Amino acid sequence: MKTSLLLPIASLLLIVLLTFHLADDVILGKDVLDTIRLCIYLPIIAAWLYATLVLTERRSGLIIELLGSLLGLAVVAIHASGPAGIHGEFLHAWLLIAIGGTSLFALLLAVRHLIAQRNPAR
Repeated sequence: MKTSLLLPIASLLLIVLLTFHLADDVILGKDVLDTIRLCIYLPIIAAWLYATLVLTERRSGLIIELLGSLLGLAVVAIHASGPAGIHGEFLHAWLLIAIGGTSLFALLLAVRHLIAQRNPAR
């Protein structure tokens, strides 16, 4: 598989995992889904999807994907250390592990692509 395809695939997988995680948080009562939060979550998801699918090879797209990867790592860090914690549900714990691994993988790929764009001779 071409390495240029790995970042969009990892980024799309991460978006799916994070939306599942958000839905799981709402179902478990750890988050509410009101109009204000939807006005925050939906533009972030839409911009991330746009960067992943349309701006794949552009620097701006890579930066947005890098920020999305950092967001995924932040979700895991917040749940692992904060008051939200891991709720004891198998799916919730699995989602956090999957989000952490996918986020780190996507972060490494985004950094690699940004460095390759900066130094095209390599």
